[in-house]
Amino acid sequence: VSIDGKIKTQLGANGQAYCGIGVSKKIDGNTVKVNYNLKFFKDYADGAKVLFIAIENHIPGTQTGNPSLKEHNEVARAGDFSSIVTGAISKGASFEGSIDLPLPADVVNKDNIEVVAVVFNNGITAHLNANSTATH
Repeated sequence: VSIDGKIKTQLGANGQAYCGIGVSKKIDGNTVKVNYNLKFFKDYADGAKVLFIAIENHIPGTQTGNPSLKEHNEVARAGDFSSIVTGAISKGASFEGSIDLPLPADVVNKDNIEVVAVVFNNGITAHLNANSTATH
């Protein structure tokens, strides 16, 4: 999966996770309801934002330019970039909340929707950690 390498590279570059993020999802009609929980493992001077992306996997399809492609994965269907906390964050601090991501009408199969969450500092100069509702 293409996102794997990018996440592993960034986590390796940090050497140590600044925070952990747990995410869960529930689909209600055309909305993905995302619950999240951030926990910081060390003091951190900047606030945190989280990028939430609802992705769809296993979309069947053929391509005239690439007939060997049987399905599409990790297709972005909805997203939100939310500021979770501003200012300094103390080691051990936790932040919980929820967010709704509206799905477009052309979603093929709602059972194949997963959510990816990436935590950034408020300056958006680096991301601190990532997680998803599926194993990648």
